[in-house]
Amino acid sequence: MKSKIVSAVLIAMLGFLTMPLARAQTPVPPDPLENAWTVQINGGYSFTSGKTNNGVQTSQALRIASHWNVRNDLFTIATTPVLVDLIKPEYRFSLAHLVPSNSFINTTNMLPFVNVGIGIERGTDSVSHFAYGAGGGMDVYVNQLVTVRPLEVTWIRGSLFNGVVGNHLQFAASVGFTFGGSATANAAFKRALKLRGKRQP
Repeated sequence: MKSKIVSAVLIAMLGFLTMPLARAQTPVPPDPLENAWTVQINGGYSFTSGKTNNGVQTSQALRIASHWNVRNDLFTIATTPVLVDLIKPEYRFSLAHLVPSNSFINTTNMLPFVNVGIGIERGTDSVSHFAYGAGGGMDVYVNQLVTVRPLEVTWIRGSLFNGVVGNHLQFAASVGFTFGGSATANAAFKRALKLRGKRQP
């Protein structure tokens, strides 16, 4: 009788100790919006909190790993002929991980992002000056192809034109197009977009 009790205890302990291994072998499936490789192109209007007033911003991003993009931004100032060119690593994640979808808002289609970058600024003299910046925003997937970026805020630091660019905040809104992805990733991508408010983080 005692040997049976000891055997039962040992089996229970062995099962308890192997539970982490079993969990490790069955990871949670990744979010398809975070993992599908894609190329994203955005273009839109931007406003800078300085003397330069407004301009046009374009960006191109390549998904290189889960959550990570390599991104290039071109910011053209309308009032003064200045071009700011930055390259950035960018981290993206599904908002559903932080805010579950509900009857009022669908967070499964929303991907916030943050980035930092370095590059150049150039004026009419074609002389390049060092510039850098950091910012963040959010993309909302309308469908598999089209995204809307309602707000992106970037802090830009440069030295061109005696502070005309200088140390400013850039506010931008844009529309984007997403291309690429394997057939499997695209199918998962479409399913994620159709789930709407039913998806949990």
